[in-house]
Amino acid sequence: MGVEGQAYERDGVENEHFRAVADIVTDAIIIANTSGTIEYANPAAARMFDYAPGELAGASLTVLVPERSRAAHQAGLTRFCASGEARVVGRTVELTGQRKDGGELPIELSLAAREVAGGYRFTAIIRDVSERHKLAGRLERDEAALAEAQAIAQVGSWDWDMRTQEVSWSDELYRIHGQQRGSVVPSYQAFSERIHPDDRERVNQIVQDALEHRKPFSFEYRLVRPDGQVRMLHGSGRMFLDEDGVPLRLAGTAQDITERRQVEQRLLISDRMASVGTLAAGVAHEINNPLAYVMGNLDLALTRLPTISLHLKSAHEPAVGAILRADASKLDEVITALEEAREGAMRVRDVVKGMKTFARPDDSLWETINVRDVIDSAVNMAWNEIRHRARLVRDYAELPTIQGSESRVGQVVLNLLINAAQAIPEGNVEAHEIRISARAERGRVIIEVSDDGSGIPADVLGRIFDPFFTTKAIGSGTGLGLSICHGIVMSMGGDIAVETRVGEGSVFRVSLPVGASPPRVSPAPLAPALTQRARILIIDDEPLITTYLRRLLGSAHEVVTVRGGRDALQCMLTGARFDVILCDLLMPEMTGMALYDQLRGSSPTDAERMIFMTGGAFTPRAQEFLERVPNPRIEKPIDMRQLLELIDKRLG
Repeated sequence: MGVEGQAYERDGVENEHFRAVADIVTDAIIIANTSGTIEYANPAAARMFDYAPGELAGASLTVLVPERSRAAHQAGLTRFCASGEARVVGRTVELTGQRKDGGELPIELSLAAREVAGGYRFTAIIRDVSERHKLAGRLERDEAALAEAQAIAQVGSWDWDMRTQEVSWSDELYRIHGQQRGSVVPSYQAFSERIHPDDRERVNQIVQDALEHRKPFSFEYRLVRPDGQVRMLHGSGRMFLDEDGVPLRLAGTAQDITERRQVEQRLLISDRMASVGTLAAGVAHEINNPLAYVMGNLDLALTRLPTISLHLKSAHEPAVGAILRADASKLDEVITALEEAREGAMRVRDVVKGMKTFARPDDSLWETINVRDVIDSAVNMAWNEIRHRARLVRDYAELPTIQGSESRVGQVVLNLLINAAQAIPEGNVEAHEIRISARAERGRVIIEVSDDGSGIPADVLGRIFDPFFTTKAIGSGTGLGLSICHGIVMSMGGDIAVETRVGEGSVFRVSLPVGASPPRVSPAPLAPALTQRARILIIDDEPLITTYLRRLLGSAHEVVTVRGGRDALQCMLTGARFDVILCDLLMPEMTGMALYDQLRGSSPTDAERMIFMTGGAFTPRAQEFLERVPNPRIEKPIDMRQLLELIDKRLG
């Protein structure tokens, strides 16, 4: 009987049952005594360490570990026995094992001991964890590759365990948030606190709706980093359910799209500039026509009025009535000429207003949009492109408002009108029609631009919304127009579609969600100037504007005019006080913005009394300023009714 049999017979162990179990398990089972001599090794142990069956019996445990570790292994075993720990508990450790041929393998050793006469008997269960280590290494490499891919794409990931409420963020998500791992405990609240205040309620509502209806979600939002930097992000996520439909996890991504938005903005501007180039001649025509009769009528008035004035000055008192009667027809003619000049000036103003709306840079501020006004502005811009090709039919009345960027919606309509016009050859206006219609339908505004032009071939139709795709000659188009239209419409929660037949024409249909409609306010009649006489300071570097405003306001108020911000500041620093300050926004040397900031520190009351006049806030700084300050503003050319109302309200 061998060593193994003697040991088990002496302890009264049921060898047959033990061997039956030990022979079929895949883990190595080794029994050794206090001196570290192996008393028993099952077949799996022999296979694991490349020994013949029974060959390990009588060998030292140390043959199963590399020579460099044997002393430490023996010392650890001695400490384990001496500490008394072996009497009550086992231990599980990972270490490096050694095969008979010297090859090494990672093993997991679970060691337990029981006290016997003369010491301890150890039972070791050994598991080859090579595959586990391979998987762990592969997982580690995959995680590193994923982290690298996330960093390249600027996409961070998050995972929310719905059962434990534990949230985890990837390293890239921390970086996107401008935070270090460990600086904040990942949670939905920590995420929500970083959302820009103007976007927070919208994002929370989207997430709440997704949780309630268990549906995927996506949104764009601004994130404010701890250092105050604002980044534009795209977030998305989805819920994972168990077989019973119970939520398990909510997982998703957040991508930093700030640079992408900047590139898209440059493409938007490129497309707008291409459209401006196409429409330049037409816009000039639309301005030159009314300017022709504005200037002609003003010339007529300037010719007639001196003669009438001379007659009045040279006439004796009794003759005045007769002269007035004789000049009545001339006065009527002058009045008519001035009225027509004003009408022409208003036409020029409307064209310029449309250009200003169209030329506005990207504005992340969403606003309530009057769809009819946007369509009319786009039509005014595109009119010269249309008028030589087709009749224009407008089919829209009162429409609900939408929420979005006015300049971007205008860009969509303008591009579609230009495309419709360019699908029709010049020269036979009465034979062709371009129709623009708009209607409200099930909570959306539907805008349609149709033409009876050439239509779109089937082999082209599938690519018309692709960036840089164009069928125009080189130099005649950027290939961005319809792609940008598609992007703008989709970003506003809408959609765009086309129906076309070659030789019969096309219909482009834009659908946009309806926004909250503001209450309708009837225009108030022009109020007379207040009987209270006020001191008004007018600041503008254009002398003809200050002269006009002094004539308009001088009969009811005391008016002081200066030609720049520095002169105005000097005037007020010497003690002059004013009830209302009309100030141009952009002037040389000192702008209205700089003057306001100066007065905020030295004379806050005067800063509050400022009303800004602007011919168009074209610089980013001017736009930011107008969004920041609470003061009223009025656009040039100045509407007399609006100006008097603002002054009355300021004097209020």
